[in-house]
Parts: sequence; structure tokens; C-alpha cells
Amino acid sequence: MRAIRRDNFTPTSNHRVCHQHFQLEDIEWETSLFNEKTGTTLTAKLKRPRLRKGAIPTKLPNTPSYLSTTATTRESPDVRQKRKKEAEIQATIAKRNEDYMNYQRQNSFTNLDELESKLSFLDSYCLLSMPLLQENQCPKWDEQHQQ
Repeated sequence: MRAIRRDNFTPTSNHRVCHQHFQLEDIEWETSLFNEKTGTTLTAKLKRPRLRKGAIPTKLPNTPSYLSTTATTRESPDVRQKRKKEAEIQATIAKRNEDYMNYQRQNSFTNLDELESKLSFLDSYCLLSMPLLQENQCPKWDEQHQQ
């Protein structure tokens, strides 16, 4: 009520301000409830719209323009932190997707010639490994079966 500056006007608890004097985001036209058992959100329209906490009437016709400007609201630290964290997660997902697509482009092939060209660098680095076999790894087993 204090935002409405009129001469010879003292607001009381009985005075009301029309919803047309508020920004759309300042008015709640419906309410919702999340049901944890079913995982659904129930939404119902309100008979009478209600104002969000901290809403200030900013649409004031027939007043100087500086009185009708939209009030900038600061983002709460929790909301800001959540927004930044979500942005970081989205950036990480995008980077991983890009890395995966690059990997797929570099390592995929459609015919044997492409496979041969991709594996050609292995000719100089090809190492052959043979498993080392040891005799009598289980001496007790060998002794029992030789008898």
C-alpha cells in the first residue's frame, strides 16, 4: 500500500489493491500439491487470486513513470546456487556428449579400407604377448592324479 503515493490517503487493513496494479508473476492464480505416493502433482485454481509474498504494486496509471517501474528483485542465494549448479551440470553433459561424438567420428568405420587405415598406426607398435605358463602350479593336485 505504501507504494501507492496519493495525497491525503492513509492506507488501512481494509483497503485493497486491484490485481491489475501488479506484475503477472506477483499473482498466484492456482495452487499445487505434490503427492509423494503417486508421484503426481495436483493443481487447482483459486477462487480468489492471492499475492506472492513481497509483491509490490508497480502498475500505477496517472502517476509519474518512475513510480510505475518494475521493481527488480534479487535472486535468493539458494536459488542462485541451484541455478549455477544446474548450469554446470548441463555444461558437463554437453561437453561429454561432444567428446563422445568426436570419439565416435575418430574411431568408427564403414568398410574394411577405413578399418585398415585406422589400424595402420599399430603396425609399428604391435606387441605380441604370450601368457607365461608355469608347471606345477598346484602340486598337490598333480600328485593326487598321477597315482
